Amino acid sequence: MANHGLVGVGRSVDEAFTVCQVVEKCARIYAWSKTIGQPVVIPEQDVLHLGRAYRSTYGQSSK
Repeated sequence: MANHGLVGVGRSVDEAFTVCQVVEKCARIYAWSKTIGQPVVIPEQDVLHLGRAYRSTYGQSSK
């Protein structure tokens, strides 16, 4: 699948589409930030931690 581009995966088509939208937005932000200098990339370990925190708490009521 050389040069296939992005493949988004999710538990549903809607979730996979959301993944694609998030990746595209991040790529756009990165590309724009490169126009003004060298962006600081968040370490992979931090990204994984933030992803787990988001999936376990976002939209959940603490009550």
